[in-house]
Amino acid sequence: MSIFFAIIKKDHIHAFADTATFKVGGNKRISHFESKIKYFANMPAIVGGLGNTEMIKIVHGCFELASDFDFMTDRLASLIDEFAPSLDQMLRHIYEKHYSVYVAGWSKRANRPELWLWNTQARKWPMVLDARKFQYYDGTNYFDPVPSFKYLKKQNYDFPSRYKHFDPAFDGVILAESLRRSACWKDEAGKPFFGCGGQLEHTQITKDGAKTQTIHHWPEDEIGKEIQPIGD
Repeated sequence: MSIFFAIIKKDHIHAFADTATFKVGGNKRISHFESKIKYFANMPAIVGGLGNTEMIKIVHGCFELASDFDFMTDRLASLIDEFAPSLDQMLRHIYEKHYSVYVAGWSKRANRPELWLWNTQARKWPMVLDARKFQYYDGTNYFDPVPSFKYLKKQNYDFPSRYKHFDPAFDGVILAESLRRSACWKDEAGKPFFGCGGQLEHTQITKDGAKTQTIHHWPEDEIGKEIQPIGD
């Protein structure tokens, strides 16, 4: 349980993830804080995910020394297509209702940044999000979970008008705050709770590399306690 969202531009990707981590099984108290991003040593790419640290480690371990993003995603696509039924069944058993794994990097073949996603909602690998899919936005965007539009409206924030001049330190934090207010995770009793917290990490990926930095901190979040967003 966590958040991840990405803004894909023509020449780079802005990827965001929080660090709050929970135990499997609907435990709504923070167990620890952990970065959801792993780098590849020889190519501008990252791997991460929600509710699925084991899968992140598997993908990272298998391709840690890879030097070509297209080779990695081609191989991942074929492997997951082959083992998709059993893999999906295993991950659903471990993580119950929701998990996701993503890889983001620079495609030399297409000469563009790409985000590849596998989760219980997409049900299909690969789902490629790239800068030419939706011309209206001059790129595509991925959000997990869905932002709180009520919060964004109260902030008088209009994402489409901000897209061209997107600023990670400003827009990224506002969008993360909206996700923080989406109580879409459920505890063992089936009651919704908030699952975004700790720190907000921003990763920018270009053809030259990837760099991650912490751009926001929620000091009110503590290990062993539930997340309670402050304010509307």
